[in-house]
Amino acid sequence: MGFPRLKLLVIFFAAWWLSGSTALAAETGAALLKAKKDADAKGYTFITNHAEIVNKAKQEGKLRVLAEMEPPTIKAALKAFTNKYPFINLHIEEITGTDAARRNILEIKSGLAKDWDVLHLSTDFYNEYLPYLWKMDVVGMAQQGILQIPVPMVDPKHRNVVGFYSRFQVTAYNKTLVPADKLPKLWEDMLKPEFKGKKFAADIRPTEIAALVPAFGVDTARADVRPMLEETVDDRRRAAEAWERAAAGREGSGPRVLINLSAGTRARLWPDENYVAVIDHLRRREPRARFIVIAAPNEMNRGEHVAAAAGATLVRTPRLRDALGIVATADFVFTPDTSIAHAAAAFDRPCVAMYVAGSVTRWGLYPASPRARSVEHPEPTLTTLGVDRMVVAVDEVWDAAVVSRVG
Repeated sequence: MGFPRLKLLVIFFAAWWLSGSTALAAETGAALLKAKKDADAKGYTFITNHAEIVNKAKQEGKLRVLAEMEPPTIKAALKAFTNKYPFINLHIEEITGTDAARRNILEIKSGLAKDWDVLHLSTDFYNEYLPYLWKMDVVGMAQQGILQIPVPMVDPKHRNVVGFYSRFQVTAYNKTLVPADKLPKLWEDMLKPEFKGKKFAADIRPTEIAALVPAFGVDTARADVRPMLEETVDDRRRAAEAWERAAAGREGSGPRVLINLSAGTRARLWPDENYVAVIDHLRRREPRARFIVIAAPNEMNRGEHVAAAAGATLVRTPRLRDALGIVATADFVFTPDTSIAHAAAAFDRPCVAMYVAGSVTRWGLYPASPRARSVEHPEPTLTTLGVDRMVVAVDEVWDAAVVSRVG
């Protein structure tokens, strides 16, 4: 075999940028030797000869790539690569979404992902990949002409990570509501009086515009960047009616507890009997408590089962705003990692949320406080997360936030 494959590569050792012409190969000289010495001092591999890379690639004979490419792009890339490098058997698989990236990084850490040569590094877990990558000095080799890769495409700090493409943000608008001559041309334009009360929609993960935040004079280290949501009168009215139904047959007005069962993926589903156990525990602590259970429309059977078993009230929330109104008026929220957890943070509701391994750093409740507890399970599924651990977290938040609030 050629170069070691014990650690995953993040570059193509025979890629589109490996020129077939020896004219691009750097001649051995003082600058080249210094570059190699500098790379060695930093713990990076530095290959001084382009021909050596090509020969090793021929010996290897295959390349397996995990990329965030759509199928048409994969097809075009395979064709272009094979035409230029017919001696390499290239295989590309698509990987998309946070959950797939989470599984991938867990496989890497456990030593199961041994077949991949080139990886897509998800921004969600970027730093977690780095210890497992082959430390090849792509920057230095590109600067010396050994690799035909534009230097700005390489991460200057982590010199073995290459950006294959760029993205940019655009703003779409409804031309029946906003005349073309009135379109905002600057971010400040969106604050003009004519846009007051208008509805704007943003990507839930606007990573492409995050770099603009400092330009608005916001110190992200000090600013309160908690999401903010507003309720309407109708939201509160419908929520009040739901809590009244939940109080039927109970004396007094005890704490309002919202239990959400649903999440976006199977990995974040917690067993129904565990939710029943949490409700039973809280009812023993506070017999006057009112419990509402909500679930996604396609999981109403689960909602019915948990509500019936725990003596709680199932509330159907066909619209997102129906669910948000209940979150905003709850005294305590218990949920897996999903939009309900983020809504609880936005409304500053005491909350305990459950997370699979590797997800709290990016998706945990904000801000961290005794009123908000993000519990991360060390496994890629919540199925094995024990009730006892969650009861401890529930008690801590309940004592810190709920008892003092409604006691």
